[in-house]
Amino acid sequence: VGERASSPRLEEGDGEMIDGRDAEASGVQRSQQSPGRQVFILGPPTEKRPDLLDAFGNAGFDASSATGLGDVCDRVGTARPVIVLTGDDYLDLLYDIAAHPARCPVVIVGTFEHDIDFMTALQAGASGFCESRATPSAIVRTVNDVLAHGTAIPRSLVNVLVAQLQHGRGRFVTTPDGEVELSDREWEVLSLLRVGRSTSQIADLLYVSSATIRSHVSALVHKLGCSDRAEMIDLLEGQAHS
Repeated sequence: VGERASSPRLEEGDGEMIDGRDAEASGVQRSQQSPGRQVFILGPPTEKRPDLLDAFGNAGFDASSATGLGDVCDRVGTARPVIVLTGDDYLDLLYDIAAHPARCPVVIVGTFEHDIDFMTALQAGASGFCESRATPSAIVRTVNDVLAHGTAIPRSLVNVLVAQLQHGRGRFVTTPDGEVELSDREWEVLSLLRVGRSTSQIADLLYVSSATIRSHVSALVHKLGCSDRAEMIDLLEGQAHS
C-alpha cells in the first residue's frame, strides 16, 4: 500500500478505530490482483472469508488465505506480511507468529467476550483488533492503520486497556479476601488455563518446561486462595466481565 490510510470512519456494525504508536501452498486461495503488500488470512476451515480476500485484493494487497502457518512461515522471512487471524481460537497461532524472528504484524478478527481475551492477545503480540461483525472494508482499514501507525484498537476495547493501565503493569484478580496482583507471566498462564490449555500446551506456547508451568499453577492456586486449578478458573470466570 503506497499511501497512508485515510482516517477511519464509523460504519454500521463496525467499531471506531483508535490509532496508536508509531503462500502459496496446497489449499491456499489467492486474490487475482496486482502484487502489493502481502496479507495472509488464517482461520479455521469452517470459516471461509472470500469476501475478505476480495476486499484486500481490491485494496491493492497481495492477499492469500489458508488454515495454518505451515507454508506461510516459509515465506515470512523475506515478505514479512501482515497476518490476519480470524475465528476465536487464535492464541496458539498468535504465540507461534510472535516467536518468529520476522515479527510480522498481526490483526485479530474475533469475538472478545472477556476483557482478558483482549489483554492476553495484546500481551502476546497482536497489533490490531476487529470484532467478528466488522465489515471487510473495516478490516482492511485496520490493517492499513497497523501498517501506518503500528496499532489499531477499536474504541470498545480502549476502555479495557485504560482500566488495566490505571492499575499499573500487573493484573488484578478479585478474591474473597480482596484484590490480588499477578505478574504478567502469572496472568498469561492463568489466561491460557481459562481457555482450556493443558500444562504441556502452555509450556510449548511459552517456550518453558512443563515443570515451570506446574510451579506457576501451584503458586497461583495458593496466591488466589483456591483449592485447585478448577476453582481458580471459576474465580476468574466470575469476574471476566467486571
